[in-house]
Amino acid sequence: VRAYGAAQGLLDGDSIRVDEVMKSNLYVKFKEEDRPAVGSAVPLQCAAEHFVQQMAEWHRVVAEGGRFEYRKGRPQKISIVVEDRQGGRKSCTTVRSVEPFGVDPEAFAKLAQKKFSTSATVTPLPGKHEKGVEISVQGSLLSDMTELLQKEYKVPADFIAGTDKTKKY
Repeated sequence: VRAYGAAQGLLDGDSIRVDEVMKSNLYVKFKEEDRPAVGSAVPLQCAAEHFVQQMAEWHRVVAEGGRFEYRKGRPQKISIVVEDRQGGRKSCTTVRSVEPFGVDPEAFAKLAQKKFSTSATVTPLPGKHEKGVEISVQGSLLSDMTELLQKEYKVPADFIAGTDKTKKY
């Protein structure tokens, strides 16, 4: 904001004079009567805060080989859920939303099968409008799956949500 004001000759001490470009871009979410008039002075700090409010959130995903891509919005957390099967005798671990982190679901399932000596399947998410897949692995592997994602795929712990729905006796 300061660089724009200097380039356009709008700076006046700790304030900046509003021009038509600033009014149409920085004050979009304001009601018409709350927008400053063209030529009026606004504190530089307020103009910077309005600029930040207009920005959209983006995140960067770094995949294997160092390649990366930018995506709009906040990153979705990987969901790991452990549920009972057959009345509490067996359990199943379900992992969802690994694709946004550059993790290939098929390769992840194959790695989990080998590492934990268990069965793993990859199926489309239930529902007509759901996109992506879920990985189902036999056994209660909540901490193991979290550790696997962190060590093998470098997924930060902040982006992994684990839930244990098994019955505790």
